[in-house]
Amino acid sequence: NTPLFLARPTLQHISSGGRLAPDGWAMAQHHQKEEPGAIDGLEMFRREKHGDSRMSFYRRAKPAA
Repeated sequence: NTPLFLARPTLQHISSGGRLAPDGWAMAQHHQKEEPGAIDGLEMFRREKHGDSRMSFYRRAKPAA
């Protein structure tokens, strides 16, 4: 099976569209071969491993000081 590689564009859409509440977070479930990586406006704060799947948790990035 080939991973769909939809986590990154979906997270980018959430971040760029202002769809995340100030204290909200987004979770992306993806294949271990799909690394969403850094997303502008979001920071990853947690990752879980479940077999070949990963769950990456993001929240709004803190503004630069």
